[in-house]
Amino acid sequence: MARGKPGSVVRKAAANPRTSRTGQGSAKTNSRSAAMNPSRNELQSRLERLERTNATLAAAQRDLQRTATETAERLSALQDKVDQLETTVAAFGAQRGSTPQVDEDRADHDPGDAVPPGVGVAEPDDPNEEDRRIFQHMNEKLGPE
Repeated sequence: MARGKPGSVVRKAAANPRTSRTGQGSAKTNSRSAAMNPSRNELQSRLERLERTNATLAAAQRDLQRTATETAERLSALQDKVDQLETTVAAFGAQRGSTPQVDEDRADHDPGDAVPPGVGVAEPDDPNEEDRRIFQHMNEKLGPE
């Protein structure tokens, strides 16, 4: 070993010149090893976090399954109701279809027949001179139709 002056520090040459230059290589190696080999406390905290997440997801899944079951039951009840109503409508249509004369009577009936004679205006009167003047004035202002 080489000795220097008393009180001076003699450095040894490292086997790997990359790590000895600035000391950065060893820091990188240490950070990589820490990431690849987490401590027991870090692993324990990760495990607890994952267990909490798993419990939350399991509860959400139970709620969704319960909701799906309730929805399926409701859908079944509604389908039964629709089938019942379709049967009722078909029966009502069959009863109504047995008397076609009612529809024929409606075709002969004019809605204007509800107005008794003499109450409604049968035909309009011919326009007088004032009506013609107003009509001509409206056409000038609004334009012909």
